[in-house]
Amino acid sequence: MSRWTFILLAAVLLGVACSTVPQGKTLPILGPVQVVSGEGKTDTLYHRIPPFSLLNQDSLVFNQDSLNGRIYLADFFFTSCPTICPKMTLTMQLLYERLKEDDRFVLVSHTIDPKNDGPSSLKAYAEKQGVSNHRWQFLTGPTDSIFSLAERYLAFAKVAPEEEGGFTHSGFIMLMDDRRQIRAVYDGTRSELTDSIYNDIQILFNE
Repeated sequence: MSRWTFILLAAVLLGVACSTVPQGKTLPILGPVQVVSGEGKTDTLYHRIPPFSLLNQDSLVFNQDSLNGRIYLADFFFTSCPTICPKMTLTMQLLYERLKEDDRFVLVSHTIDPKNDGPSSLKAYAEKQGVSNHRWQFLTGPTDSIFSLAERYLAFAKVAPEEEGGFTHSGFIMLMDDRRQIRAVYDGTRSELTDSIYNDIQILFNE
């Protein structure tokens, strides 16, 4: 587990990232920050998700351009997960129902078991969740790419044969702004946080 993943986990446990932000406030930008100096000026570079290319449940390429400047929620799961994934999916599903008609927003779920979760499996899973439009994307791709991407989201995922389901991964749900910067992180297993997450999304809409 990386240092930043540990920090995010601590924030979740303390309820810092899950709290409702008062009106007029903004959300912080999470992750490591790089300060670059040169030519008489100083720039602050915030952590952001790099370009990527995966396949969605319709076997179509989904990449950074597909987000089209939208605010989004991201998580990492797998369809046969017997432990925390159903709880995380419930949280995402509740938010999907509230925001599925809002073109400014999208949910993005990445499988950490691409060997078994191809597009057809993800399509069946999406239909089971009542997904009826493109507002919730389920993504698959090479295992190394998925795991590397999880690290960039400051989450973690790895093969763990000793664990139930064969994987271990964080239960984080990340709120991302239109620049692919992490603005909040939540315990995705707690569906009672839906209102707080929804309120934070509204704050980003108004930035």
